[in-house]
Amino acid sequence: MAFLLSVAWSAWPTAVLVMSFMAGTLISLQFIVYGVHCIVVLIVEVLRGIRRSVLRCFAWIRAAPPAVLEKHASTK
Repeated sequence: MAFLLSVAWSAWPTAVLVMSFMAGTLISLQFIVYGVHCIVVLIVEVLRGIRRSVLRCFAWIRAAPPAVLEKHASTK
């Protein structure tokens, strides 16, 4: 690999620098994009959990429908 790099450098040094920079940028971008993807997935999951908890709280707090209350009142 070092031999190929030295031959390419002797033939066209500007192209070697540009292509090395582009390769490094693309390799770095894949990790940046994956990291952003993981953060977005985490935020979505946390928001889903909060939403689910809030809805369960409201379902638990909500009063029973009148038919259920009458049924329990008539059995006493």
